[in-house]
Amino acid sequence: LASMGFDRVLDLHGVLRSQVLCRFLSLKGLRCFSIDKERALRKKFLNSKPGERPKLKHATERYRDVFSKAGISPPDPQRVRSSVRNDETAPIGFAPGASTPEKTWIEEHSIALIEQMLNLGYTLRLFGSAEELKQLRTRLPEHKKLEWSDPRLGLGAEWRSMDELRGMIAMDSANLHLASLRGLQTLSVWGSTHPDAGFAPVGANHRFVQIDESQLDCRPCSIFGNVSCARHDRACLLWIKPESVLAEVVDLWPLNQPSSTEPAQAPSSKARP
Repeated sequence: LASMGFDRVLDLHGVLRSQVLCRFLSLKGLRCFSIDKERALRKKFLNSKPGERPKLKHATERYRDVFSKAGISPPDPQRVRSSVRNDETAPIGFAPGASTPEKTWIEEHSIALIEQMLNLGYTLRLFGSAEELKQLRTRLPEHKKLEWSDPRLGLGAEWRSMDELRGMIAMDSANLHLASLRGLQTLSVWGSTHPDAGFAPVGANHRFVQIDESQLDCRPCSIFGNVSCARHDRACLLWIKPESVLAEVVDLWPLNQPSSTEPAQAPSSKARP
C-alpha cells in the first residue's frame, strides 16, 4: 500500500487489524485518520439511567468525521431525499426479521400484525431473507393484498423496489436502514437495542415503538443486539403487542377507504407489558 502513491489512509473500521496497519503505514510516512467508535461512551450509555445517558453520535456522523479530518468534505448523511407516497394502494413494506433474536420481534406478533393490517385493507409487501420468507409462507395463507419480495433478484433490485412503497415497518435491521436511505418514512420496533445509541434510521419523520425503560430497566442491554437476554424471555420484544404497532401504522398511513371487513378500531399505541 505504501508503494501505491497514497498520501493518506482513512480507517473506517477502528479495529485492532486496521489500527496495526495504520501504525505500519505511518512509519512509511502516510497519514492515517481513524474512526472514533466512542467505546467508553457506549459503555456508559448502557450503564446509565435514561436521563443521565451521554449523547452518542449517529454512526454516519462518525464516518463523516473521518473524512472531514482527512480534508474531504462528504455530504450530510442526514439529508436524505424524501419519497413519501400518499397513494393508499401502494404497499407498505414489512421486514420482521433481524440479524439476532434480541432484535427480532416475536413471530406470533408479526403474524398477528400482518393479519390485522390485511383486515383493515392495507396492501403489504414482505421483505427478508429467503429462509425468513419461506418460514412466513408456512404461516400465512395467500391473500390478494399480500406481496412477497424476491431475494433472488439481489440487494440492488430489492432496494430500488422500495420506491414503490408507501412506508416500511422493520426491526433494528438492514431493511430499516435501506428503506430510510431510499427516503421512506419508517416505523421500527426496538428490543434490546436503542435508537439513541447511534443506529437510528437516517433522515427525519421516523417513528419508534419500544418499551419504556421505566417499565423494563434492563433495556437497552446492548449496542448491537448481540447480547443474549439475561431474563431469558425477551420481554423488551414480547411486551410490544401487535395492537400497539397497528395503532402507529394507522396514524402514519391512514386509509380513507375502510375495508369492508369492519375491523375493530386500533387501540392506543403505547406499548405496555
